[in-house]
Amino acid sequence: MYQNSIRMFKLFFSILLLVVLSCPLFSQNARLLDLDNERAYRLIELIKERGHLQNLNPVKLPYAVQQVNNGLDDISTDELSELEREWVNQLKEEVAFSEEELAKEYLIEPYLLNATEINNTDRKNVYRPRNNELFVWPFGEVGSFGDFGNFTLKANVHFDLYYEFGLDGIDPTNRLYIRNENAYVGYKSKYFSSYLGRIESSWGQFNRNSTFLTPNALPFDQFQYTVGTNKISFNSLNGILDNVDADGTYDGHTLGDRSNSKRRYLSLKSIDWKVNEHLFLSFKEGILYSGENVNMDARYMVPSFLFFFLEAATPRDQTE
Repeated sequence: MYQNSIRMFKLFFSILLLVVLSCPLFSQNARLLDLDNERAYRLIELIKERGHLQNLNPVKLPYAVQQVNNGLDDISTDELSELEREWVNQLKEEVAFSEEELAKEYLIEPYLLNATEINNTDRKNVYRPRNNELFVWPFGEVGSFGDFGNFTLKANVHFDLYYEFGLDGIDPTNRLYIRNENAYVGYKSKYFSSYLGRIESSWGQFNRNSTFLTPNALPFDQFQYTVGTNKISFNSLNGILDNVDADGTYDGHTLGDRSNSKRRYLSLKSIDWKVNEHLFLSFKEGILYSGENVNMDARYMVPSFLFFFLEAATPRDQTE
């Protein structure tokens, strides 16, 4: 059965490869708008509440920069209020490529970022503040974007003082507080997109809590792909998480070569269907599997396999 799933997996990705190679090239099409850019996403939400940018999937983040640009091009500014036009202009400043950039076959953009974050809590990325004290966390980033047609590459080094002194920080003698955040290689065409790297992904609405989904997304190593259109699409995400000790705890010292460590992997998939302008349906399924000798399982990348039936069947192979 496992060999059959491998053959199905190879057949599926062979078909995807043919689709990719047959697609036309579009300039600067695949670069992602990182979720760290809260200003851009807050503007997107404000504009969407006015009935625009309906080409964007509300529960599949982050968006591609060119996706947002295409949605902005569809907006008739003559029909907007003065405030709405200001929102649109501010968003264009965040995402728009110049005509010269779009005319280039390839684009390489180095960048340097230096800023400070002020929180009223001693732990970042929480649902509610823990205290009323102010904490200051300076951070910086140096990196570069590279775009060639439908392909994109982002490389960076991110320094954050929180990595060392925050409550969730790990002793810097064992783990550097300089990391790669939102670094990836990707491809995007009209009906297919795929990304490999450390990405901050969210399958919920931006900055909104729900019963099962949180806006508190953190970057982790992953491979993801999407097949479909703005009307209906299939999404798959397969990630590698940090190892944990045998009792399920994580202290930053758990390495893959230790006999009592557990490797952890995450597989998610969803089918999103925009029925009409007022109804959007999304089916989601996910599994977190781990074990001392577990590797990433190709079965969970096959679109036709349902995780529930895979895990309810016997034998359960290597998952636990």
